Amino acid sequence: MIKTTTYVIALLVLPCISDAAGIYNFTSKTCESSGEKANTEFAPCANLSRKKLNKVQLSGKNLNGIKLIRAKLRQSDLSNSSLQGARLSFSELHEAKLTYADLRHANLREANLYKADLKGADLRGANLRNARLAGTNLVQAKFNDETILPFSHEKALELGMQYRP
Repeated sequence: MIKTTTYVIALLVLPCISDAAGIYNFTSKTCESSGEKANTEFAPCANLSRKKLNKVQLSGKNLNGIKLIRAKLRQSDLSNSSLQGARLSFSELHEAKLTYADLRHANLREANLYKADLKGADLRGANLRNARLAGTNLVQAKFNDETILPFSHEKALELGMQYRP
């Protein structure tokens, strides 16, 4: 087993790491256990679910499709990152910075986004069913008819969100 702090450092610095779940080769962008091709800077098999990643700096990164289910990402910086199709359900994103992040079709169901900053984030097609959004900045965040919000589209507009088909 790799300790969480060591795991995070290895993830951000080394081109290849391994743990009980498999080998993550960040140079070739494939998962050696499945051979699956990546559409991200990290191998698609990089399952960081349930990992403690508080205060991690991932601003501007391509994290499309990454699995972060039940991950702890408190006060993390994911601003300007691409998280299309990312799986963030049940994650803790307290005070996380997600300004201008691309979260199209991301699953944020029941995520805790207390006091998170989602200014200008693209939430079109995202699932935020039962997400906790108390104190969350949603000004200029984009949504469409496919977006599942924990409140009405009218409330979204009142909060400063922008409807974009």
